[in-house]
Amino acid sequence: MTSPKAKILLVDDHTLILQGIKHVVSQMPEIEKVYTASSGAEAMLLIAMQPFDIYLLDVELPDTNGFELIETILQKHPEARILINTMHEEIWILKRLTKASISGAILKSADINELTLAIQTILKGGQYLCKRFKSILNRMQTEEQIKELAEKCNAAVRGNLGKVKHLDVEDMIAIYTAAK
Repeated sequence: MTSPKAKILLVDDHTLILQGIKHVVSQMPEIEKVYTASSGAEAMLLIAMQPFDIYLLDVELPDTNGFELIETILQKHPEARILINTMHEEIWILKRLTKASISGAILKSADINELTLAIQTILKGGQYLCKRFKSILNRMQTEEQIKELAEKCNAAVRGNLGKVKHLDVEDMIAIYTAAK
């Protein structure tokens, strides 16, 4: 038994990007119909008419914040599968995306294969983050872990050693391990 083909809504305010993605996605065997919107208002009109299997959104639109659009879609369709397609790699956007209930995120610099893999993965119920986003998120997590370790070590130093001014990483790890 074959699964039904998917309907996808593409939202981007750049016509060339929108039409290019539509061309690629409409050739995927999993896709039945591709709808497009170049603004949040157009997207909301289409969303009001029917749910979609995937919502592929840009986070920067001329008339609405993409994060507000995500929230609106999820309020109307809590099970919505949302794939973000953005040019932004800023940490604050990535942090916000990790807190949003999205199914995936890719960069506009991704190639066609990554776009189709993301859509296929999400249609199968999975989550997808492009390699660059994974790399940035891993680096952010590592930096947060180091900061947390440094704070714990500083607290241990203040509590146990008092006058030590400089510690290297090995010293911090040893103090943290001893303080556990």
